[in-house]
Amino acid sequence: MPEHVFEIVFADSKWWFRSPSKETSFPSKIDAIEAALRSAHFEKGVRLRVRHKTGKLEGELTITPGKPTAAPTGPDVKLRREVNRNTARSIQYYSNRPIQSVSKRIEELEEEISLEAFVYRGGTGLAILALLLSRLKNRAAWILAVCITALQLQYSCQGRSVLTDVLRKRGYRSRKEIEVEKYSLQALRGDFGVFAELSNPLDRARKCLNIFL
Repeated sequence: MPEHVFEIVFADSKWWFRSPSKETSFPSKIDAIEAALRSAHFEKGVRLRVRHKTGKLEGELTITPGKPTAAPTGPDVKLRREVNRNTARSIQYYSNRPIQSVSKRIEELEEEISLEAFVYRGGTGLAILALLLSRLKNRAAWILAVCITALQLQYSCQGRSVLTDVLRKRGYRSRKEIEVEKYSLQALRGDFGVFAELSNPLDRARKCLNIFL
């Protein structure tokens, strides 16, 4: 269970971020939520509660601490920047499109096959097929099964492999990358009440991107 409770509340014409150790006011709900998310990284466990202006509970989120990681370097940095840039371009494009187009794109994202699904489901299927063929004393099939399993193990440990690099060039993305675009488009469409204060749809999407990326 989370050890601390953070709350976003409206009082005295301001939005307040309240925690057991401090209380800070902000001009908007979004700013207060961002401050709460930043503070949550320094706690062992947090339950964030967002309340409507009326005081009614609007949403609740449990934030668990993550292990600190070293700053990424090398090819991963370039890949991440490219992914973020492509997602931002998609949001920019759909910000000028009708709501129907945005909804259609969200439906496409819900059906999109993720990189993980392709690697694990497709890879497992090929490995099983190769093992079955290896029973016919097909040495090449046995080698294929070993290679596929090794690539899956590399991906699970490092988050990438030769296979995933090839798949990315063919347009496959991770589940997180797909969901970031999906949530941002939903914010653009106006689905999330937490972003309701932002009248500009593109501003809502950008705030969503800043939170999830």
